[in-house]
Amino acid sequence: HISRRVTMADAEEKAQDGEYGPEVDIKVPTTFQGWMALIGKTLAPAEEVSPFKLGQIQQLIQDVNKDAGLFVAPAFVMGQVLFLIAFVLYLIAAIFAIVLDFDAAECACADEHWVWLYVLLATAIPTGLGFVMSLVKTVLLAVNLKKRCGWEVPPVFLSFPGPILYIVLGIFGIWMWVNMGDTCDSFYEDNHFLLYTIFHIQAIMMGVASIFGILTCIAQGAVFMASLNPTDPDLDKLKAALKEAQDTRDSAHRDYHEGAEQIVARLKKELAAAESEKEDLKKQLTPEPEDPNSFKFPTTFNEFSEMMVKVLAPMEEVSPFKLGQIQILISDINAGAGEAMAPYFAIGMVFFLMAFAAYFVFAVLALVFDFAALDAACAEESWVWLFVLLAILIPTSLGFVMGLVKTGLNLADLKSNFGWEIPAVFLSLPGPILYIVLSVLGWFLWISMSDGCEKYYKTTTWLLFLIFHIQVIIMTIAAVFGLITCVAQASVLIAQLSSRKEGKDGDEAEEEHNIKSA
Repeated sequence: HISRRVTMADAEEKAQDGEYGPEVDIKVPTTFQGWMALIGKTLAPAEEVSPFKLGQIQQLIQDVNKDAGLFVAPAFVMGQVLFLIAFVLYLIAAIFAIVLDFDAAECACADEHWVWLYVLLATAIPTGLGFVMSLVKTVLLAVNLKKRCGWEVPPVFLSFPGPILYIVLGIFGIWMWVNMGDTCDSFYEDNHFLLYTIFHIQAIMMGVASIFGILTCIAQGAVFMASLNPTDPDLDKLKAALKEAQDTRDSAHRDYHEGAEQIVARLKKELAAAESEKEDLKKQLTPEPEDPNSFKFPTTFNEFSEMMVKVLAPMEEVSPFKLGQIQILISDINAGAGEAMAPYFAIGMVFFLMAFAAYFVFAVLALVFDFAALDAACAEESWVWLFVLLAILIPTSLGFVMGLVKTGLNLADLKSNFGWEIPAVFLSLPGPILYIVLSVLGWFLWISMSDGCEKYYKTTTWLLFLIFHIQVIIMTIAAVFGLITCVAQASVLIAQLSSRKEGKDGDEAEEEHNIKSA
């Protein structure tokens, strides 16, 4: 009994001294904010595998406007916690649905509608992608390419795989949802209610995730392009001042060697002042490193228009209308008229690029949803679906190829290296020829279409038929504008050739006169 009392006393002393191991002090939160922070830290790994990144959206808002980002930060923190809790519950429910409703993978409706397989893919693939991208980001942070190699992988490249995956899964899920028959719909609701509910949630979530992902990529791409081309409005003025300072220094050197000793002292002072001014201008010319994630939010209509043009600039390369080229041609013909019409062309370019982007999206959706029109009976007589596909792919590919050709010519700099360059009319000629061929083919299909086929397209594939009419009109207008552009550029080319010939004839006449005088 005495030895047992001694043993218990020793154990209490050792426990008080911490000999049995370190004491863990866990601080239990006592406020709502403390619980929110604890839940956010606990569920932080779930955000890496989720399709929504509320933290990235809040960071983008802060990059656009720092005050607005700080203002909405508490709401985003609360929303992030609630979303992560809901996402964890959804993920658990999805896993339960996949396991409990496994027989849905072999039911009669599974041959036509792969609901169980879609739920499995929409659960596993985004989760795996989030895990892989988190590993990639961790490796990039550990390697620290900017410190070792002087460059780093832009964030837009790391954000690009997610939106592509979400767009594919969103379109696939919505297509399965829309094309599901009443029999299979009732079967899934009666026998696999949890699996069918998770399927609907995933289709909606993938569609919303694709929209947020595209907005994130556009914003990060704009920031990335802005970081590649830093601009300074006072750069030309500072360069001119630097050149003037260098000219002053050279003049001072010449006067120093040619003048007397009295002038030398004065010129030394001027030289020192010029050197000081040069150093100051060099310091001013050295651009400060810009934050690649910084973004100036537009506050006026002009700034908004300029931002929209920069964002939608790739769409202009693949569009049949080049309003910027038309305005440049007008300026080449008459500088005053070109400057007067420039604001109207800028406004028109913004609205046209937005409308063309919307048309392009609807055309792609029409090709996907109305794919059955390719095998319809009227397809042998009127190739409406094939024409819509050609009118999207061929001009788009032509714009991409011509953009590569122009980039290659700019890099080659033929005028500086060989003294000549390819006239712009030759680069503008393929487009109008293509638009003329497509417009003639479209009008032929439109006019020769029978009443039965027209009724079939209007009632069954009305979106595809509407896009077909819009494309025929667009190709016709594009052909007219393309011919006008070629004629205008040809006139400019002829005028340039004529001026060169007159200058050459004048030089020959002056040389003959000098020979006779000698």
